[in-house]
Amino acid sequence: MICLHRLRGDELWINPDLIVFAEQTAHDTVITLADDNRVSVCEPVEQIASAVMQFRACVLAAAENLATVFTHSERSVTSNQRVGGA
Repeated sequence: MICLHRLRGDELWINPDLIVFAEQTAHDTVITLADDNRVSVCEPVEQIASAVMQFRACVLAAAENLATVFTHSERSVTSNQRVGGA
């Protein structure tokens, strides 16, 4: 989720996977979601795009970290099985 701000200043957390497009107007940015709902926020389009890229980078980094953890634990299980079975 990315944190944006409504025009009155309230925080709004949006799932970036649901963003279809964002349009910059004179006073705000209008985000259209996959279900055709529209949300007006204070942040400019460039800042929203940056937040989405950072979110996706964090997801990829977490996935890589989990892959490393699972690979390491699989090696440990295999090593323990060899030791116990010998």
